[in-house]
Amino acid sequence: MQLLNPLRLGQATGARFVSLAVPGSGVPEQKALLDYFLRKHPEPPKAVVIGIDEYTCRAGPIKREQLQGGPFPFWLYASDLLTYAKGAFRSAVFEDAVALALGVGGANVLAGRDGYWNYESGRTWRAPEAAVAARTMSLADSPGPFRGIEILRDMLDAIPPLTPVILVITPVYAPWRPPLETPAGLSEIACKDAIRAIAARINVRVLDFRRDIPLTRDPHSFWDGSHMTEAAALLIEAAISEAFQAMKK
Repeated sequence: MQLLNPLRLGQATGARFVSLAVPGSGVPEQKALLDYFLRKHPEPPKAVVIGIDEYTCRAGPIKREQLQGGPFPFWLYASDLLTYAKGAFRSAVFEDAVALALGVGGANVLAGRDGYWNYESGRTWRAPEAAVAARTMSLADSPGPFRGIEILRDMLDAIPPLTPVILVITPVYAPWRPPLETPAGLSEIACKDAIRAIAARINVRVLDFRRDIPLTRDPHSFWDGSHMTEAAALLIEAAISEAFQAMKK
């Protein structure tokens, strides 16, 4: 989702987009960022696009930390001042601020004002087969229950009912998807069914790119089997724009 370009989406749809994508994040982070955005923008957004991957489909009695990729400053987006203050005045935050002010600690790659960061910049593409040994990448590892889907449902409940919402099930390299008749394949089907169940709303559409389609069969669509290239991002942006325009009619 990180390579989806807000400027291109805006030009294609007539709506202004920003990217809230955070590398390695999962549904708890997505919800925190969405809640923050909605609080800071009282006017209903013209559209919301949410990416769905393995974190959303992790199943069983798991902790919140297992739904996210790593540490995340939830305090920074908290709705109450006390939680924010507790996080802001930690010693680690103070030390980072001093290091930033002094120009130490290494250079940081910053996104643009619209949140977009092109991680392809300066990199040389290699086929997924060369980058990572052949493997199976399943959307889900068991048939449920899916705690991430419950959080996703709460996110949909928070979005104004007239705002178009597009859920993008992100692609992986087709040869690495599990056969449908295997436990992993059946678990993937179960998670997709759960996603479509909560998406059965007049303002929500699901775009499923985790299928055997030309985009996912083309190795040029991926850096490592799951991180898409800009070529894939352009195709997904076109599908998002088409869905958005259809929902406006």
